Amino acid sequence: MKKIYNNSEVIECYHIGGMFDYLIKVVVQDMDIYQNFVAKKLASLDNIAQVQSAFVMTEVKSTAILPIT
Repeated sequence: MKKIYNNSEVIECYHIGGMFDYLIKVVVQDMDIYQNFVAKKLASLDNIAQVQSAFVMTEVKSTAILPIT
């Protein structure tokens, strides 16, 4: 996980339950840079057997305020 932590493109990484082991949030300038990140950085890591991507098309809501009282 140290290699994930040291990638500037990765802004969040979670070990999750379900169909996949990790959820990684990546921010890049364009799809060419993303493709390079996946092919040369992410896929080259040990124990990476499969990568599935989803993309944000429109941000509906984003907040860091937690509803804790």
